[in-house]
Amino acid sequence: MGVDPGNTTMGVALLDLSVPELTMTLAHAYTVDSVKQYTPRHYLIEHRSERHLRQKIMGRAMARALRFYEPDLVSIESPFMHRLPQAFAALTELMLRLEDAVETYNISTPVTKIAPVKAKKAIGVKDIKSKASVKDALQKKNVAILERQWQTMDEHSIDATVVAFTIAQQIIDGEYPYEV
Repeated sequence: MGVDPGNTTMGVALLDLSVPELTMTLAHAYTVDSVKQYTPRHYLIEHRSERHLRQKIMGRAMARALRFYEPDLVSIESPFMHRLPQAFAALTELMLRLEDAVETYNISTPVTKIAPVKAKKAIGVKDIKSKASVKDALQKKNVAILERQWQTMDEHSIDATVVAFTIAQQIIDGEYPYEV
């Protein structure tokens, strides 16, 4: 399972890895939009911050995904410190909440963090925001993706797919675990 956490949206991707055949298939990828899942009168907004509510929604979505898909490994894109320290802090909090969800699901399930730059380099694309270039790069790396599934993916589910691919490739290359 690859996860691209965000302050309002979170991409989730499930990649089936067959080590003997060295093949990867994108089983499912989607985006959780926390803002669409609450109303301004939601009970937590009165007692907590909106950020807390969004993170709680993301944590619950992660818990549901873990129970449904039962992944053997979870990889989360680590927060990137750019110009906004508050965004970095919120992403760090969210990452910890997601790690807690994995621990609650199964304490033995490994959680790996991948730096955005490492994931970008793994697929060999300079412009990771370009859906077409990411698709081409993943297909060159022998990741099977159904065309109808690809059409429904947005930037968050694509980023989560890249995160899942990065870990799968490390497993194939014998480099796992590699944590950044």
